[in-house]
Amino acid sequence: MLADNLKLVQQKIQAALAQRKDKELLTGNDVILVAVTKNHPPEVITESLALGVQNIGENRVL
Repeated sequence: MLADNLKLVQQKIQAALAQRKDKELLTGNDVILVAVTKNHPPEVITESLALGVQNIGENRVL
């Protein structure tokens, strides 16, 4: 399920970039996806990292 959600978010990012008038100024390489794992177990963080998510935010100590 997490992999499906990540793919959907990535598709939405690409669709938003495609709609921009200044396409040449901003590419997918300029967008940083930050996943937020608020109140999710550590396994979700591990799975996210395995899927290639590099930036993860959390507001509590695990």
